[in-house]
Amino acid sequence: SLMFALPGTPVLFYGEEIGMGENLDLDGRLAVRTPMQWSPDENGGFSTAPARKLVARWLAMESGVNGLTIARGRPSDAELRQLAGPMGVVGDWPIKVRDPRQGRMGLEDVGAAIRRAVRQHGIRVAVIDYAGLIELAPLYRGENTTAMVDRMAARLKNWATECDIAVISLVQLSREVERRQESTPRLSDLRNSGQWEANADVVWMLAKHEAGDRVTVVLAKNRDGPADIQSELRWDPPTGLLWDEGSA
Repeated sequence: SLMFALPGTPVLFYGEEIGMGENLDLDGRLAVRTPMQWSPDENGGFSTAPARKLVARWLAMESGVNGLTIARGRPSDAELRQLAGPMGVVGDWPIKVRDPRQGRMGLEDVGAAIRRAVRQHGIRVAVIDYAGLIELAPLYRGENTTAMVDRMAARLKNWATECDIAVISLVQLSREVERRQESTPRLSDLRNSGQWEANADVVWMLAKHEAGDRVTVVLAKNRDGPADIQSELRWDPPTGLLWDEGSA
């Protein structure tokens, strides 16, 4: 009623009640006025990902309830009570998820999505999860994968500088780390490209410890400070939480 008492024309957007978000591929007001494309598919055709898995990990970390239990929709009464508070907390997190609903995103699509999110939502951090899902196309005949990954690493760094934000990109390690007796990852293990090392200001690397509930975190590069620092963290597989026992 307050909206109708204010000057101007009130505009109500539908879709939020089913988890529908903005389509950042579209320009201007169209980004938040996506047509209701109902279909008999899961999530009404709005997402190919099961809705219960979109926030299951976040809820697991916040509540301590097993992530698989949340994703499968089978929590007990006690777990439902445990989830009540965290559901409100996670719902208020200022996070925008850009989900490519139709195939992979190209490199320029990623850049356009980042710029649009900065302009429309004022984001300060963009997370690429993960770089291997970005569709790369050769710029010239014979451009190999390493050269294309080099170009992607450089573009991500350029977008971070241009938009004045932090860009965090998840990347894979090469298989060489599995063949060594010493399994602690090194910068040379970054898959396909040395440009990840060259362009990154900070490189964190993870290695699963021999003990199933431990993870070794390596600060392999730090442009503005000390590097080659390792720390062992506790890992809780059901919730995905990592923590330092010394600060628990």
